[in-house]
Amino acid sequence: MIVQLYSIKSPEEALKVIELGCDYLGVSPVSGANLPNELSYDEIKEIFATIKGKGNGVLISIDDPEDLVVERVRELKPDVIHMCGGEVFSTPELAKRIKEANPTTRLEQAVGVSGPESIEEAKMYAEWCDILILDSVTENIPGVGAAGVPHDWNIDAEIVKAVAGKADVILAGGLTPENVAEAVRIVKPWGVDSLTHTNKFLPDGTRIKDLEKVEKFCREARSVKF
Repeated sequence: MIVQLYSIKSPEEALKVIELGCDYLGVSPVSGANLPNELSYDEIKEIFATIKGKGNGVLISIDDPEDLVVERVRELKPDVIHMCGGEVFSTPELAKRIKEANPTTRLEQAVGVSGPESIEEAKMYAEWCDILILDSVTENIPGVGAAGVPHDWNIDAEIVKAVAGKADVILAGGLTPENVAEAVRIVKPWGVDSLTHTNKFLPDGTRIKDLEKVEKFCREARSVKF
């Protein structure tokens, strides 16, 4: 069971969450999406260099043009590129370009789970993606994810079965230290993801990871054996 956490803000924070059990560390490059804790290329490079050999760096992309996605993969060399837009999606052609830009980068495609039709969508992406992240969709949040609310875990469980042997599956969407064990028990994913419910808001409005919640989230996620 791997644990993926967003949004990492600094090398120091990255090392702390790795120590608590995080495997995949998500960062957000400066973009028009105005994501929490957006970082410059230099800041991302520093985080990726710091965690090399200890954790995996994940770069998020929300509706960035394909050429920019490829440029960032070439420049930043993330372990994973996470596509979660509502207008720009991964394609076999983009998957090929990403591998050419950096052969070791894995392609992670978000699937918005809104009903049974999401199973067929996931099966399609599994043909060329390395990882699928099953997430929630809301009207007030662009793209897929960062909604902080769960969706139907029974559909997720069907997706895990449908893409077995083709793509790894990460479960996301409103997971908390309190509900992640039950979610894992039902879905049996390869990994779990958290942004909203492992955050702490500072007085100035910025966000950092709540280390107590991170520790409990990682522990509870791995408490279920299957």
